[in-house]
Amino acid sequence: MKHPLSCFSKKQFFESFCEKRFTLLVFYRGSWCCYCEEYLMSMNQVVSKVESLGGKMVAISAQDTKTVKQTEESLQLNFPLISDEKNKLAKQCHVAITKKNTSLFQKLLNLARQSKARMEYLENEQTYAEGISQPAIVVWDSKKNIIFQWKSFPMLHNMFGATHRLPIAEVMAVIEYLLPSSTLEEKMRRIKVKQDSNADLFDLLILDSQMQLKFMDHLRREYTAEMLDFLVEVGEWRKMEHGVEKKEKEKHIYRYFIKEDSLKEVNLPAWIKVSLRRKLEPSADNLIVRTTSTMPNLQEKRDIFHDAYIHIKDVLFVDSYVRYQQHPSFMELTLLAPQYFEV
Repeated sequence: MKHPLSCFSKKQFFESFCEKRFTLLVFYRGSWCCYCEEYLMSMNQVVSKVESLGGKMVAISAQDTKTVKQTEESLQLNFPLISDEKNKLAKQCHVAITKKNTSLFQKLLNLARQSKARMEYLENEQTYAEGISQPAIVVWDSKKNIIFQWKSFPMLHNMFGATHRLPIAEVMAVIEYLLPSSTLEEKMRRIKVKQDSNADLFDLLILDSQMQLKFMDHLRREYTAEMLDFLVEVGEWRKMEHGVEKKEKEKHIYRYFIKEDSLKEVNLPAWIKVSLRRKLEPSADNLIVRTTSTMPNLQEKRDIFHDAYIHIKDVLFVDSYVRYQQHPSFMELTLLAPQYFEV
């Protein structure tokens, strides 16, 4: 299979691979990871589907060109693997990167040892000089516009990037739906939310229990359900009367969603985590670097979870919610809240 063995920029990648109707790029951690190998082999099962839709599929990692070529040959893959050792393309695509000599990399290393991964490459001081690019998916159309993307952020619940990946079959279903259709029926299915109603509809998705379930199904497919879980839990906490039960609920939210390596840890800015840790784990103050001078003023916030709630809500609104609107299941909302849609 003739193709460039390495890639140094998005421009070079476009020149080499993006001449088709769409280009599907998958970032994987490395051949030492059994979950990555399983995913690459599952990609092999959709090659004919990609080609029938007029697309091109490529996988990329921060491993060296020799190792990448060996992986492609040993797994008998029918699509190209390329190397991005310096993570230049990964950075341009805003993929999460786990650097060596960090606590996160050490946790990844310890977990890899427990799962009996092939450790020689991972422990070699000469490899991953610029870090490990975590699993991610980016899809461009023929005009080089991004039509779909998904990214994994390494946390305990996904074994620091190993698990909870978006199945390639679901990715293909979304691509097929998003590609321009030549039939009138498919074009009519592209429903529109009324002007200035997006924010109200999004609020309803969070507050209405029936619509929550619909949105939650979509977030589970993206492995970001913990974000909506967090918003729902905080909403319930806010309705509670002050007392012991509310205090216990407060601790539960912190332990399950905010504390480092918690079961459903949500991705929050450091200053929010530091603030919450100081309030809910006072004994940990001496372990935290003093960053008060760079933090926003928290005195006027409504409650202890206000900043975290607003941040997660904003992330969902500009990211997952936008993709949800492009998914066939979004049409179900026209029956639950027809007042927000153009007929």
